[in-house]
Amino acid sequence: MISEPINKKQLIDWIEELSDTAMLQTLQSLKESSESGKDFWQELPDGVKQAINLAKEELDGGTGIAHTDVMEQAKRRFLQI
Repeated sequence: MISEPINKKQLIDWIEELSDTAMLQTLQSLKESSESGKDFWQELPDGVKQAINLAKEELDGGTGIAHTDVMEQAKRRFLQI
């Protein structure tokens, strides 16, 4: 995947305009997590880790459903696109 250079000014401007409290809380959590140096994986409950590992194994084995496919199915079903 080719990505454009990071434009810090654009990100700062976007953050300053945000009024979505949930998004601001998410950004705050991301900042705190980054500053703490903790690995998010270590913070996850064991059940969540097991579910993620199982899903990864299913995808690697060709038996799972890719996220993009699930999202497309959900859009067709619930948004009737």
